[in-house]
Amino acid sequence: MSKNNSLLLLLFTFLILSCSESDNEIKEERNQEEKVYLKSINLGSSAFYNFYYNNENSVDYIELEGTQNDFTKKFYYENGKIKSAEYFDENGNPTGSKEVYVYENNQIIERQDYLSSGEVDEIYQYNYNENLLETINYKGFNQTELSPLEKIEYDSEGRIISRENLQSNIITNYSYDHQKSPFLNFEPNIVLIDDFTGFVNNPISIEKINGESTEIINQINLSYEYNILNFPIKRTGNDQNWEYIYY
Repeated sequence: MSKNNSLLLLLFTFLILSCSESDNEIKEERNQEEKVYLKSINLGSSAFYNFYYNNENSVDYIELEGTQNDFTKKFYYENGKIKSAEYFDENGNPTGSKEVYVYENNQIIERQDYLSSGEVDEIYQYNYNENLLETINYKGFNQTELSPLEKIEYDSEGRIISRENLQSNIITNYSYDHQKSPFLNFEPNIVLIDDFTGFVNNPISIEKINGESTEIINQINLSYEYNILNFPIKRTGNDQNWEYIYY
């Protein structure tokens, strides 16, 4: 092989390696960009939800401030999994209330809520269809048996489109945008299921109906402003303006 051909081969090999390294760097940067974590939600009137994470980017604690029911919810882990959560008041004092999570096949299948007396107050049993939460059963204080509480339905993209309260017979229907939810990288999002719904995209309409009469009880339409990464930074609707802040 001539010297010129050898030089061309070396140059060609160098260019391929350089392009591969550049492609990997771009992919790595994109992956890093996608891992956006929610820092706080400004609910208006000086009320905030604040989210804090540990070194593994798992939720460390959640804080609600600026309301009449301020609290801090601290999560504890075992082998990388959330095992329990403890509540503190606005002054940082433990309230004695806590939650304990029970696992099966790496999924949370039960949440046990304890009073400050150490008694079990409530139990929530989670049932899945593959990896999607499908039904929730419930047992209240002094009740002896679990009873059906909620049924959840999804669309083909894994978004919650309906939550039916089986005790009140109230159905809540959702529709969504196609942008990223602020909770997209929050795991496990089941610990937020009592307060939030949009874990893939953002709800743009929320409709509550009476399951028996199909009468519309309440309907909310929402709109958003987004940042360059397609995460919402503002939410408007129902006479409320929320702001989302990220790390």
